[in-house]
Amino acid sequence: MKKNVEILKYVTINNAIKLQQNQKSLSLNKADTILYEQLVVKDLPPEKQMQSSTYRKRKSRLNEKLLKAIIASDNEKYLKSTYDKLYSKCLRNILLANFLYLNYARKVANSLLERNVSLARKYHFTDVMINSVRLLRYHAAFGDNKKKFVYYNELLENSLKIIESELKIESISQQLILEVHHSATPNEAQKRKFTRLYKEIARLSLKFPSRSNMLNYFRFGIRLMEYVQNHHQVLQICNKADKYLTLNKHLVQNVRLGEFALYKMGSCLQLGDLESGRECARKCESIFQSGSDNWFIYLEWYFLLIMHNKQYEEAIEVLKMIKQHTRLQNQQQVRIEKWRIYEAYLHFVLPSDKLNRFNLYKFLNDVPLHSKDKSGFNVSILIAQIISLINAGRFDDIVEKDDALKIYCQRYIRLKDNSRTYYFMKMLQVMIKYSFDADKTEQIAQKYFNHLRDPRQVGKSLEELEVIPFDVLWIAILEKLKEAEQDLR
Repeated sequence: MKKNVEILKYVTINNAIKLQQNQKSLSLNKADTILYEQLVVKDLPPEKQMQSSTYRKRKSRLNEKLLKAIIASDNEKYLKSTYDKLYSKCLRNILLANFLYLNYARKVANSLLERNVSLARKYHFTDVMINSVRLLRYHAAFGDNKKKFVYYNELLENSLKIIESELKIESISQQLILEVHHSATPNEAQKRKFTRLYKEIARLSLKFPSRSNMLNYFRFGIRLMEYVQNHHQVLQICNKADKYLTLNKHLVQNVRLGEFALYKMGSCLQLGDLESGRECARKCESIFQSGSDNWFIYLEWYFLLIMHNKQYEEAIEVLKMIKQHTRLQNQQQVRIEKWRIYEAYLHFVLPSDKLNRFNLYKFLNDVPLHSKDKSGFNVSILIAQIISLINAGRFDDIVEKDDALKIYCQRYIRLKDNSRTYYFMKMLQVMIKYSFDADKTEQIAQKYFNHLRDPRQVGKSLEELEVIPFDVLWIAILEKLKEAEQDLR
C-alpha cells in the first residue's frame, strides 16, 4: 500500500519521466515498472508527454487503478495509533452504512452508525458524529421512532456547535500561520491582534473542549509565543499539551507527541539548552519515521542545536546521514538548500584536511538568494558565501560583493528589528573596508562585537537563526584572516 501511495504522488503531481528517475528511491520492482510504462506515449518526446490526450487518459486510468489498490489493501496495519485506526474504521462504517441503506439493510447500517456515535463521543470525532447522526436521525424519522429522532436531533445540534467552534479556531490558527509564519520580524500591531485572538480561542476551547480545539489552543499559543520570542512560555505551553495528552491517553497520536517535542526543541535551541534539546531529539527519533518530512525537520533543529554547542563531530555525522538519505531529493527545494548552507558553515569551522572537502563553486552556483526573502533565509546564504570565500582565500570575490551587501543591509536589516544581524553585517563591512587586515578589523569592529555579546540581544526566527552564533563565528573569521596573513609572509 505504501508503495502505491508513493507512485500515486508522481502520477497525480509529476510525469512519467520523473517517476522513472525515482525508481531507486521507490524500490520499484518488475510489476511496478509496468505501471509507469503504461503512461509513456512512445512516439512523443518527453517534453510533449503531458500535453498528449493519450497521456492524460492513461494517467486517469492508472490513477483510478492505484486508488482501488490502496482501498483494497489492509490499511489499518499502516496506522500506528489506536486513535487513527478507530477514526479510519468510523469512516469505513459511514461508507458501508450508505451502501447497506441502498441495499435495504437498514438495521445493519444503523448498528454500524450507532457504534460510530459511541466511538465519536469517546474519541472526539466531531465530523464522524455529525455524518453518522444525520443518517440515523433521517431513518428514525422514516421509521416513526420519535424518541430516537429527538435523541439524534439533540446530538446533531450539539455536534454542530462543537464543529462550528472547531472551524472558528482552525480559521484563526491558520490566519496566524499565514500572516506571521514567514515573518522574521515581530510586528506590534500583529502582536496585539493575535494576543486578542488567543483569548478568543481560550474562551472557545474552554466552552467546547474537544480534542481538536484543545490541540489548536496549544498550537496557537506556541506559535504566538515563538513570534513574540518568549521561549520560556513556549516550553510551559508544550508541557501543558503533554499533560493533556497524558491525562487523555485514548486521544494520543504519536505524531502529536512528536509535534510538541519539535516545538520544545526549537525553544531549547533558542535558549541554548543542549541537554533538554537532546532529550527532545531522542523522543523525535523514536516517533518519526526515517525519511519522513518531520524526521528531516527534527534533524534540522538538532543539527543547529549541536552546532550552537560546538559539537562539530556529531554535526558531521548528522550531515552525512542527511546527505546519504535517498529521500532527501524528495524534500522541498528550500530544505535541500538549507542543508547545503549548513554544510558551508560546518566546513568553515572544521580544520582544513582531506576529509573536510567542500565544492565552493557548486555551492555559489546552486544556492541563489531568494527574491521574495527579506531579512530571513538570505542572511544565512550571504554569510555562508562570505565565510566560504574567506576559507578559500578569495578575498577579491568578497570585495565584489561589498556593494550588494550594503544595499541588502540598507533595505532589509533594521537595528530595531534585527539587532544581532545588523551588528554582524556591520562587522563584515568593517572587514572589507580595512582590506581583511585582522588586527585593524578586530579593533574597529570591537564596538559591534560588544553589542553581540550583550545577553539582551536574543530571539530569532528559524529562518533568521544563526547557524553558528555570530560572536563565535566572528572569532573564527578573525582566526582565518590571521592564518591567511601568515601564509603570505
